[in-house]
Amino acid sequence: FLFVGTGIVKSQEENVIAIAVYNFTRYIDWPQEQAGKDFFIDVIGHKSVYDKLKEITAGRKVGNRNINVRFLEN
Repeated sequence: FLFVGTGIVKSQEENVIAIAVYNFTRYIDWPQEQAGKDFFIDVIGHKSVYDKLKEITAGRKVGNRNINVRFLEN
């Protein structure tokens, strides 16, 4: 039972991290000259967080900027 519980906690942790990163983007003041350019979020070494963040941001924008999530191994 310990292993099942650990998997659930890990999944919830990934959700919290991904949601926090996405919500953080709402507090950024965008310079006017940057309007319309894509916004990139790079996730380093945490594939499960990348997957969740990619899911959360699919089809969404920050202001008028498309969100692109990228995964980097290291």
